[in-house]
Amino acid sequence: MTNAIKPCSNCTGCSACSVACPTGAMSIICDDEGFYRYNVDYTKCVNCRLCYEVCPNHSDEVSDYVCDFDQRYYAARNIDEEVVCSSSSGGMFAAFSKAIISDGGSVYGVVINYPTCSIEYKRATTLEETYPMRGSKYIQAKLSNNIIEMLIEDINNNIPVLFTGTSCYVNGIRRLLKLKKISAENVVFMDFICAGVISNKLWMKNVGYYTQKIGTLKKISFRDKRYGWRDSCISWESDNTMCKTKYALSEVGLFQSVYEALGRSCNECKYRSFLHPGDITVGDFWNEQYLPRKWWDDKGVSMLMVNTLKGSELLEKCKDNLEVMDVQKNMVFSSSFELLKSVINEKKREELFSDADRMDFVLFKQKWLKCSFKDKILLGIVRPIFLRLGVHRYKK
Repeated sequence: MTNAIKPCSNCTGCSACSVACPTGAMSIICDDEGFYRYNVDYTKCVNCRLCYEVCPNHSDEVSDYVCDFDQRYYAARNIDEEVVCSSSSGGMFAAFSKAIISDGGSVYGVVINYPTCSIEYKRATTLEETYPMRGSKYIQAKLSNNIIEMLIEDINNNIPVLFTGTSCYVNGIRRLLKLKKISAENVVFMDFICAGVISNKLWMKNVGYYTQKIGTLKKISFRDKRYGWRDSCISWESDNTMCKTKYALSEVGLFQSVYEALGRSCNECKYRSFLHPGDITVGDFWNEQYLPRKWWDDKGVSMLMVNTLKGSELLEKCKDNLEVMDVQKNMVFSSSFELLKSVINEKKREELFSDADRMDFVLFKQKWLKCSFKDKILLGIVRPIFLRLGVHRYKK
């Protein structure tokens, strides 16, 4: 075994190595835990080391694409209230995608593929096709070679492109283009603040439970704001009915609190910092105490970190559709976010995924996603009252 095909324990599944490989030795599979990762056919490997060069986790480079630009920070919100309410925070993706589509460009983003409810990348060339890409998904997405080849073709045809995704996926695609000596001048990369992606195996168990409960699913919203932006819920809809659970108490919300349910690279994520590979980095602007009162309506506000001149130019192009406020770096997110790391308990992780194979979802949830009576009171009753009173907006 050579360095070129050394097993990557924290593979993000970005597919860059699979596209870079000249012999087809590298491919992306969904492993026993339900995460996309690389796979090697050693009979085809010629030890060219291209997979090693393109892998974002074989390098400490995070933002080597940012040159001579002072990072800028903003709080922002779409002026279209309907867009804000259908978005996870302030509707930035909708504004950016609209600008790219208006220029005859294409947008690459993640959708829920009904009725299977798989999470995967799609290409959009109309505004309507970008609607399913709005909102957070929280599950590791499948980025196929076919989609990456479409992206490369668009770039070669000089079509304006917006590529959105987690920082690790964006970094992987950037390194792939760099390896292939393809200029990304007409591409704007938008990454986002990410707390980790959940296993597809666990996600499909969750989907199966709600399909059995209410019928074939036609719409899932990971950040439904009917309880407000801060106390949002996850909602499941079929032709027959709807189920909704406050996000902090939902299966997806609880999965995020179990480190062993997340991708291995998520627990040592090198993007938990102010350094990001996107031209624009987007997240929630939780520090509302710094915002004007007109934004205290619990509908959502976005945090923007503009990392490159291209990002700045796209934001300027969208200004007519946005309300934008300059903020200081210390207002963006706390230092605790940068320090957030966790160590995987391998025995616990093995048991969790073993149980996922043999238990039905109800028993699995009772064991792994237990929520104490105290937590239910705090998260389901006390927290909503606290948020409605708006005490958090006056913290220093």
